Amino acid sequence: MLHLSFGEALPWSRLTGVFLRAAVAAVPVLWLTREVLLPPIVGLAAGGAAYGVAYFGLSYVMVRLKADPNGDYRRTEKGGGQPLQHPASIIGGVRL
Repeated sequence: MLHLSFGEALPWSRLTGVFLRAAVAAVPVLWLTREVLLPPIVGLAAGGAAYGVAYFGLSYVMVRLKADPNGDYRRTEKGGGQPLQHPASIIGGVRL
C-alpha cells in the first residue's frame, strides 16, 4: 500500500473517536431496551431515535470543543472575494 506502515494506513485517532462515540451512544439504547417494555416496532423506533440523538449530540460537542472561539468564520473578506454560487450554476467548470 504505497510503502505505508499499518499505523499510517488509516486515520486511527479519528476512527477511535468514532468508535468511542458509537459505544457511548449505545448506552441509552441498552437502558431503554432493558428497562422499558415497548412493542417491538416502537422499541426499534425509540432505540434508533435515542441512538441518533446521543451520537449527534456527542459529535456536536466534540466539534464545538475543537473549534477556535476566536476564529473568523465569514466566507469572504469584507468587500473582497467572489460570492458563493449554487452548484447547479456551475456546469462543466463553466460558471453560468
